[in-house]
Amino acid sequence: MKAYAETAGELDKNTKFAKTYAETTDKMNFTKKKEEMSSFTPFLEKIEEVAKKQPAFIILREKDLPPVTYRELAIKVLEICENAGVSCVLHYFYKEAIELGVKKIHLPLHILEKMTEREKNCFEVIGVSTHSVEQAKMAEKLGASYITAGHVFVTDCKKGLAPRGLGFLKGVCESVDIDVYAIGGISKENMSGCIAAGAKGVCMMSGFMK
Repeated sequence: MKAYAETAGELDKNTKFAKTYAETTDKMNFTKKKEEMSSFTPFLEKIEEVAKKQPAFIILREKDLPPVTYRELAIKVLEICENAGVSCVLHYFYKEAIELGVKKIHLPLHILEKMTEREKNCFEVIGVSTHSVEQAKMAEKLGASYITAGHVFVTDCKKGLAPRGLGFLKGVCESVDIDVYAIGGISKENMSGCIAAGAKGVCMMSGFMK
């Protein structure tokens, strides 16, 4: 039925069947989008709470979402951050960020490696996730403005994986000339050790989202 309806619509968009199908599809898409966004309400409320604490920036990391859904969520989060006077960095979906005119993006290294210079030039700030000295050097070479290095401490986000520790963090900081932010198991109790190892700052998720 769907294939037929699409074909019928292409041949004659004025038929009653084609009009009815198009209207029904639009309503279904609208309802689906509305349901998707309503499911993010608790998340958006938490983002508002985090923004009130005035972190240096918020990275919207939801790479498992479909691009179109991430785009809609990003619009909401960008609005929240703007109202709170907090910088918002989009993550992974750099094409959607370009479409939205967002100038700050955070990427996995393998995504940055595939980007063209023209695409990179759309951003004023490019952050990159790294997990070794070699990756840190490569990210800097490819134009990263800053990097995150981790995971430094034990974290539920990386269950079963041993933390790399402060020695790893120190080695990364000493290997590059751009800012390094420690990530992974960061808390108020251990963040000073990260700064002492050379990190510009730290990234926290669980501590803010609980």
